[in-house]
Amino acid sequence: TEALLGNTGIANENISESETEDDEDVPSISFFTLFRFASLTDKLCIALATVTALISGCTTPLNTLLFAAYVQSM
Repeated sequence: TEALLGNTGIANENISESETEDDEDVPSISFFTLFRFASLTDKLCIALATVTALISGCTTPLNTLLFAAYVQSM
């Protein structure tokens, strides 16, 4: 099947070598630098999404406790 798809070990090695060369050229930046060009609307949307994700994550254990109480009451 590798011959039909054209996948050879040599091609895979060339791809991995070129990917590592590109990774070395990328400078690292801080987390807050990512939001340097974000507008106020963008930042508010990110904050709202973060708060709602936290609330959603907290409701999962709460649902487990409620379901356990429901099953025990039967």
